[in-house]
Amino acid sequence: MKQYYDESKKRTALMQIESLSNAFGIEDRLREEIFFLFLSAFQKKITQGLNFKLVIPALIYYISQKENLLLTLQDISVYCGSRERHILKTYKKLLLELKLKPVFRNPEILIEKTAGKLNLSKNTKDRAVSFLGSINNSSPFIKAGIALSRALVLTKECKLEKIAETLSVSKASIAK
Repeated sequence: MKQYYDESKKRTALMQIESLSNAFGIEDRLREEIFFLFLSAFQKKITQGLNFKLVIPALIYYISQKENLLLTLQDISVYCGSRERHILKTYKKLLLELKLKPVFRNPEILIEKTAGKLNLSKNTKDRAVSFLGSINNSSPFIKAGIALSRALVLTKECKLEKIAETLSVSKASIAK
């Protein structure tokens, strides 16, 4: 009976990984890494003390940070219908138990990815990166957004709303 229960949990996790990966456009190699991390947590019985529904979103959040995907906790939370703080709590527990290192996003990479997604010129990207040193904000998303908004004042390539939407931040937070 226990083996059936374990297999059922694994199948459920795999279906959840597939569903979320398709929704967020996560590539196959990252899906495999998410499933591998899930299996590690499952075999160490870490998932027993956690809300099972939150484990995969927390792992997706970890991978999105590690791979610098433009995917935020808010995006995952909205799609899964779970509160951000619950996913974050599960994420922290998994980091601790699986001995994973927390990943801090690099604003330069976020500028690069956002500019690529919005088809901004190299000149705009370079100007945005040059503004990073003068911005005092702890959030890499907001820091990247402010730098891009300052660069766009000069080049006028794109609307501020598009940058805010792409980085999943409010327009007011980057219009400084």
